Amino acid sequence: MNVYNVINLITGIVGVAVIIFGFVVRTGAIAGAPADRSSLLFILGAIILLWSYISYKRHS
Repeated sequence: MNVYNVINLITGIVGVAVIIFGFVVRTGAIAGAPADRSSLLFILGAIILLWSYISYKRHS
């Protein structure tokens, strides 16, 4: 594996983690986070995953 593949893998994992955190916020498991703002986390996670996928396709 080269450096680009490792970076894309880490970026993809971070994107999935942001989406999972959005689900946790949506359920109200975190008291200080407003549940109505979780849609921003879903959008951010999708952007990170899309960026990772495009970068993977460009460097492969």
